[in-house]
Amino acid sequence: MKLTPKQQTFAQWLAYGANQTEAYRTAYDCRGFSDAGVRVQACREAKKEKIVAEVARLRKMYVKQKHVTGEV
Repeated sequence: MKLTPKQQTFAQWLAYGANQTEAYRTAYDCRGFSDAGVRVQACREAKKEKIVAEVARLRKMYVKQKHVTGEV
């Protein structure tokens, strides 16, 4: 279940807590997209099974890291 570099960036931003639109704009070149177009594409991307799995994996890893390091 390999992600492209852009998909990986998108998943990382989602896992860190960015909203879908913000994460999509960070990962992809959205020049020429309307705001509504970006929202639609971000929603579609966020629903992909491999993206959902990667976000869950990253969030679990971040929670574990915070627990170990004692971060708040």
